Amino acid sequence: MRKFSVILLLLFVSLASSLFAQQYTFGSFNLRYDNKGDSINAWPYRKDKVAALIRFYDYDCLGTQEGLHHMLTELKDRLQVYDYVGVGRDDGRQKGEYAAIFYKKNKFDVLKSGTFWLSGTDLHHPNKGWDAVLPRICTWAAFKDKQMGTEFYYFNTHFDHVGIKARSQSALLITREIKKIAGNKPFVLTGDFNVDQHSASYKVMHDNGIMKDAFETAPIKMAFNGTINAFNTNAYTSSRIDHVFLGGGFKPSRYGVLTETYRLQPKADAARAASDNFPGQVHQYKSRAMLLSDHFPVLVKCSFDAQNNNDQQQLPDWTMGPFLRPDPATPLLQPDNSAVFKDPMSGKQVHWQSGAAFNPAATVKDGKIVVLFRAEDLSGQLKIGGHTSRIGYATSTDGIHLQKRATPVLYPANDNRKPHDWPGGCEDPRVARTEDGLYVMMYTEWDHKLPRLSVATSRDLIHWKKHGEAFKKAYGGKFARVATKSASIVTGLVHGHQYIQKVNGHYLMYWGEQFVNLATSDNLIDWTPLVDNQGDLVRLFAPRAGHFDSQLTECGPPAIITDKGILLLYNGKNDKGEKGDPNYPGGAYCGGQVLFDLKDPTKLIGRLDKPFFVPEEPFERTGQYKDGTVFLEGMAYYGRKWYLYYGCADSMVGVAIYDPAKK
Repeated sequence: MRKFSVILLLLFVSLASSLFAQQYTFGSFNLRYDNKGDSINAWPYRKDKVAALIRFYDYDCLGTQEGLHHMLTELKDRLQVYDYVGVGRDDGRQKGEYAAIFYKKNKFDVLKSGTFWLSGTDLHHPNKGWDAVLPRICTWAAFKDKQMGTEFYYFNTHFDHVGIKARSQSALLITREIKKIAGNKPFVLTGDFNVDQHSASYKVMHDNGIMKDAFETAPIKMAFNGTINAFNTNAYTSSRIDHVFLGGGFKPSRYGVLTETYRLQPKADAARAASDNFPGQVHQYKSRAMLLSDHFPVLVKCSFDAQNNNDQQQLPDWTMGPFLRPDPATPLLQPDNSAVFKDPMSGKQVHWQSGAAFNPAATVKDGKIVVLFRAEDLSGQLKIGGHTSRIGYATSTDGIHLQKRATPVLYPANDNRKPHDWPGGCEDPRVARTEDGLYVMMYTEWDHKLPRLSVATSRDLIHWKKHGEAFKKAYGGKFARVATKSASIVTGLVHGHQYIQKVNGHYLMYWGEQFVNLATSDNLIDWTPLVDNQGDLVRLFAPRAGHFDSQLTECGPPAIITDKGILLLYNGKNDKGEKGDPNYPGGAYCGGQVLFDLKDPTKLIGRLDKPFFVPEEPFERTGQYKDGTVFLEGMAYYGRKWYLYYGCADSMVGVAIYDPAKK
């Protein structure tokens, strides 16, 4: 049964979808203008098929080219859940071809929209730019997802088919206009660019630093042909002149060139097409394969990556970030049924990592990052916190690839802590070191009844001395008998190394999950929390209704003294009810940041209203905690970068990296 549970867990991680993954389907489709000279390929014969394709592939937004006003009206009538934005290029109203953007009107609000002409002289009125033979335009719109609240921009264009200079200058112009119009918001650029992936004009857009070609970045592709066909079902090209570029946080998952065909309805006297492969009662008739346009439509499925959406969180200068996942993003540690050690409590060999490996601390020793992670076996009850936890040990020379120690370094044993750390174990470590090489671990002792914030120390990170509850001597020990957890000792950088620092003559520690309190110490073992005149714990900050941290505010890795104050990264849990932020799933844990005054460490002087780090990868959104979790616990300064280690859905370990040189 336990093996089966692990298998189910891993299947959920790999297969389950997430509320956080805001999935969209975008694309580009040159409709081919209504030209009577196209004969049997003319628009009246194709319009129903085009509408059927759009409905079937369920585009959220689709950039179209060459659509005339009556064509777009006919499509809109057939696509009742869609509307479009755009104007005719010849007069800015209804005359000439459009670069229209179709969108689901029940899914998106149009916040604003516009059109600019691809010209070096006048962007606001119809004209031909550079050496173009026709007026060319770019239509844009700002959309807001009605359910998720996500805002993004969609740009759609059609470059000139003759003017070489016009195409190269149009690529530069569109890059400038996207920056000016969309700013740091996520955006999509689609169109018929009349240049393929090998051209200089394409390279301008490809290398502009603000967007990526979805064809190149999508992990799954279906592109057996380029994007043009000239109504020839037997033609082949590798040239892609219809492109979809994504920027500002959109990540493609699938890319396709849809080489759909249909068959002309055979006449009553049509000859049969012979075949020996089907029953005699089934008949085929000779017909002709037809195409929906002289271009193939392009489809891109993508998700919204809130971490990279700079508009989602414009980080103030007092914060750290952005923290970026390695590419590709994968878990560093996962449940491991092969890890075995002899449990001193039962005297039996136990698979101590078989349930989960998550919630890591991190520090540096002997030129390596050391990650101390919480590992769960599959004993006890099959629920969060129902097993036994132990602290594992792993090292890395690059911050990403970890080498694990075979046995845990901190665990329940037959010692004086047994009444408090058995059977639940040792959970959720945070580690910091002094300048003389003493490592201090704040962790949770869990007896399946009451969580207790406790202290352990070590010189080598392998052999630990347990000191018991952090608050056992404060105020007669009254706070050692209540639920306490999650502590972040204040540290700072000294000559490129992160050490525990005193502030105003004392060691400081922010702690708590229901709210955040401050505690002081003179020896790093015995801590005194801050109380008011009534003897109650002082709340420095607490959950906020309508925000991502509406249910819990749980301290993260060791706090950092910066030139702005004392910076604390914390974990905000979103309430599942009306108090929660509807932009994030109820119950999800996201990363927040707060800043305290260095002169008065109780004074809050900065707090992010939106999370700087959210669950978005599959392994962060499924597992023991299906609502999605990036639980921040460890952060190490290594190679002039900050490595942020976090628990993924109470099941795995991930990392994100911040390079201060690139802020």
